[in-house]
Amino acid sequence: MENNLKRPVLTEQIKNLQLSNECKEMAEVNGFETLEEIVSFSVASLMKRPKFSMHVYLELYKFLGEQGYGKVLIME
Repeated sequence: MENNLKRPVLTEQIKNLQLSNECKEMAEVNGFETLEEIVSFSVASLMKRPKFSMHVYLELYKFLGEQGYGKVLIME
C-alpha cells in the first residue's frame, strides 16, 4: 500500500529541500534550519532580515503552497 501522507516539510532541514541556493543562503545567514522557524515570523519582519527578498518570499510561498502549507506565511 502506498503512503499518501506528505512528509513534514516544515521540520525538514532546509539544506535538504528543493529550494534555490539563494533561499538556502538566506536561511543560513539568518540561522534558520527549518521552514518552521521561518514561518514563525511575519513576512514584514522577515523582509528586514539579511538576504530575505521578495524573490525569496515568492519562492517560499510557492514551495509551501505546493506542499499544502499555502497559508502559513503571515503578511503582517
